[in-house]
Amino acid sequence: MAIIGKIRKQSTVLLIAVGGAMVLFVLSDLLGSGGSMFTGPDDKVGEINGTKITYSEFEQRVKRAVETRLGGSANNDQIQQLRDQVWEELIREHSLDRQMEKLGLSMSDREIFHTIKNDPQNQILRSYFSDPQTGQLIDRFSNPNGTINTDAVLSYFQQVLSVDPDEQPEAADAQRSFRFLINNMRDMGKDRKYGYLISTGLYATSLEIEKADVERGRTHTIEYAVKRYAGMPDDEFEPSESELKKYYNEVKDEARFKQKEAIRSVEYVIFDVVATPADTQSSFDALKEMVQPFSFATDDTLFVNENGDTPFNVSWKAVYNLPEGQDSAIMTADTGTVIGPYLNDDRVEISKILAFKTAPDSVRARHILVGFPQEGEVDSAEIRNIADSLKTSIEEGADFGMISRQFSADQSSRDEGGELDWFTEGTMVKPFNDYCFENKTGDMGIVATRFGFHIIEILDQTPDVEKVLLATVDDFIEPSQQTYQSVYSEANSFAIENKSADDFLTNGELYGSRTAPTVRKSDRQLDGIDNSREVVRWIYENEAGDVSKVFDLQGEYMVVLITEAREKGRLPFEIAKDGLITELTNKKKAAKAIEEAGNAATPQEAAQKWGVQVENAEPFTFNDFSIPGLGAEPKVQGKAFRLESGESAGPIEGNSGVFFITLKMSQDAPGGATRQELEQMMGSNAATRAEQAIKERASVKDNRIKFY
Repeated sequence: MAIIGKIRKQSTVLLIAVGGAMVLFVLSDLLGSGGSMFTGPDDKVGEINGTKITYSEFEQRVKRAVETRLGGSANNDQIQQLRDQVWEELIREHSLDRQMEKLGLSMSDREIFHTIKNDPQNQILRSYFSDPQTGQLIDRFSNPNGTINTDAVLSYFQQVLSVDPDEQPEAADAQRSFRFLINNMRDMGKDRKYGYLISTGLYATSLEIEKADVERGRTHTIEYAVKRYAGMPDDEFEPSESELKKYYNEVKDEARFKQKEAIRSVEYVIFDVVATPADTQSSFDALKEMVQPFSFATDDTLFVNENGDTPFNVSWKAVYNLPEGQDSAIMTADTGTVIGPYLNDDRVEISKILAFKTAPDSVRARHILVGFPQEGEVDSAEIRNIADSLKTSIEEGADFGMISRQFSADQSSRDEGGELDWFTEGTMVKPFNDYCFENKTGDMGIVATRFGFHIIEILDQTPDVEKVLLATVDDFIEPSQQTYQSVYSEANSFAIENKSADDFLTNGELYGSRTAPTVRKSDRQLDGIDNSREVVRWIYENEAGDVSKVFDLQGEYMVVLITEAREKGRLPFEIAKDGLITELTNKKKAAKAIEEAGNAATPQEAAQKWGVQVENAEPFTFNDFSIPGLGAEPKVQGKAFRLESGESAGPIEGNSGVFFITLKMSQDAPGGATRQELEQMMGSNAATRAEQAIKERASVKDNRIKFY
């Protein structure tokens, strides 16, 4: 049954990686008793198509998901990802699955068995039985041609289901994972049936085939004259408030003004808590008091571990790797001398000189790792004997690289014949490091580390350089409590003194205020800032114009102004207004350009009236996203495809200006669309689009932000 544990790990490609158990422990405590801190009238996490989803019901689903998909343990991030997955599953259940049920669509166990047996390319199975590190099928479940060995899969499932989970807890995890796999396959099977049902109802008419031929195969070449909006001064055409409102009422029912979810825009100011010169001096003072005790210490490593921020900070350093400004003092001092305190980047240090030597700066080596077994008792003598045997084979003429590829437990270097890149002293684990820097090029030996026994061959070394062995006590320079209090006071004063939006925007600029234009309820962070979920929750509990309290984000403070609140549904005038100004300005410019063109009917006549040149565009098709040299001008494209050769059209109000065009030439591409080809194109994504439409039309009220 050892394979069960391995397979269960592979299923995380479909799910989420396994993590710690602490969050689940807390979650289990809340849910196991049937109680909740979120009881009472506000226990509704959401509502989907009229079905109320309570907090306890939702968390029970999440708990089951942790058990079936992650083996019973999860960290905070994994729990949140599962909550999002479970929510999407609930939306599917109460929208798409209901529609499928009405249609009588289902996926029986026999059909699932048939799929497993006869679909060696099934993506769900492939993910389940693949190694997450390589993405390749596990050998046991792979055919020589790379497809799934369905017989091996069925045999494995039979083995899993026949084991008593009370006797083998590992089997219980595998059985839960199996049930989740089957549910996924059931949903995929229903989706395929739904897609087939829709696609088989699609039929391409002769008119549609002819239209497709024209749109993708016929190229048009035009000449044109254009009066560009960019060449007309904005201030002469700026719309009034009344004009904007009138235009808004004309276009407000268009899809672009329908917002699918609530969005907030905010301005915020960050107050970083940064160590002050006084904090730096405090570190210097603390280490000054350690200089004398350090100089008399008999166990330097113990002293470093007890007093420094970096444990085991004892290493050989080349002269050019010494702290800036300390190289001369260190290299000329006597052994036992304590240097410092001195500043080294973001810390203050004192260093004790333990020894001097000359040694290579860098080494290139290769190795074969005979690793300790991951399970069972470790017999070091047996592992050492294997290493000795392999080393003897190499000394007798066997190829080092071939032996490494066959036997080395170090996957990172095995395929390279055991060869490692150049490395400096202190990079490798100590016994490995010491052998490489204390021996010469060409030497080969066996070294024991916590990973196993390494057969090491030194391939090359740089010339010797002077090195010093330093034991270093360091103190990271961190803001003091007084510094935190000072920055908090500054942030709090800003929040109190700038309660109006105008004051916040004006004075916030002095602090480098930032903008987050699209904050959604589901965002776990504000603008990617750590520990800011509480800020997002506050934003959705308050109104536009409100200024927040001071938020403590662990290392920095934040004050927020809600500048805009856009609810789900039609955008109100005040919010849509800014986007309409340019649009209506261009419409007024277009009216002026058309007036200037007068009775012009061709590009030549319009060009003369506007004082511009007639130009030629490169050939384009109806399906092209843009016209070469003109950009995205769908109205020009559409008009061109309604003209006969030599025919002119205009004025055309385009995206960048007003156009007059003449079709110079059209040409059909050889070969055309077939009915089968067109129907395949029509049906390829029909089910996906239909499913998406059903979910979008579902009445969904998401209140999760109140709880998470």
